[in-house]
Amino acid sequence: MKAIVRETADLNGDGTEDFLLVLEKSKSHPTDDDTDDSRSLLIIVSDRQGKLKLAARNEKVVYCRSCGGAFGDPLDGVEANLKSFVVYNYGGSWQRWGEYYQFNYSSRGRTWQLVLVR
Repeated sequence: MKAIVRETADLNGDGTEDFLLVLEKSKSHPTDDDTDDSRSLLIIVSDRQGKLKLAARNEKVVYCRSCGGAFGDPLDGVEANLKSFVVYNYGGSWQRWGEYYQFNYSSRGRTWQLVLVR
């Protein structure tokens, strides 16, 4: 796996820098016929001592490399903010489509909840 996106922000509002990573399977050789082009979004939080912990993982919100149709790779970006992040996907061919997913941190549930899909 290799990281193709790395964003930093205080994702849980505790005053420390956290990380959003988008990972995809790396091909060991350019001619590999590996059809698994899925991606994972990881949320890694840090505590006040700088210790890192995997807080959440999502296998669906970042679309695969080939999911954009004729347009190609649909990943249009990831934006990290204070207690929030957004994933942008864009693709199509003659008819373009775009979707983005916004997640906000819930201190009650200590997790990120999907709050907007467009």
